[in-house]
Amino acid sequence: MSNSPLRITKIENDHCMSNAYIVEAPDSRAAVIVDPADLHSGKISKQLAQRSVTKLLIVLTHEHFDHISGVSALRRLFDTQVFASEECSKRISDPKKNLSRYTIGVDIDCQPADITCEEIGSALVWEGFRLEFIQTPGHSAGGICIGMDRNLFTGDTIIPGVPTVVKLPGGDRHVLEFTVESLFNRFQKDTVVYPGHGNPCWLGDIDLAVVCGKKS
Repeated sequence: MSNSPLRITKIENDHCMSNAYIVEAPDSRAAVIVDPADLHSGKISKQLAQRSVTKLLIVLTHEHFDHISGVSALRRLFDTQVFASEECSKRISDPKKNLSRYTIGVDIDCQPADITCEEIGSALVWEGFRLEFIQTPGHSAGGICIGMDRNLFTGDTIIPGVPTVVKLPGGDRHVLEFTVESLFNRFQKDTVVYPGHGNPCWLGDIDLAVVCGKKS
């Protein structure tokens, strides 16, 4: 499922059933990692080594532990930068705010982002591709989605087939409705959605009412 020359590989994070994505540019040793939460198995680093990746960029969709717990390990292995929203960056170093202490009883943290979306004007050119960082609060205060060559990485803002969780700190159902409707208006139906849990699908196949909790 692709509309793009980018090579996108989904990796299920080993301890939390969330998705990380390796995005590789064609004819390049550069890659973007979206939401690395590979805490123990080293699956992501093994994949990067097998593909001889030498230039790495980490992008976080939001601050929750099940999307950030592999960041510190990758920082030790690569000379990399981490991109996130300002709100996400504030929370990833605090086990209370990233929910690891309360959810799994283990403190997970990482250093703040190197660059925030707000600092760079919410867009970045990477290996000839434009990365759009779109503020998408509703599931969490620090949520963003990443648009990249007719692909959309949604974290937990959109998970196909299920209502987005809004009961966690920073969640807000009314804000989410506005956020999701804006995404549907902004992107074409043939955009491929890469969610934080579950499988990729076309944006046009997603039921907006289900995502917003208006029907099951």
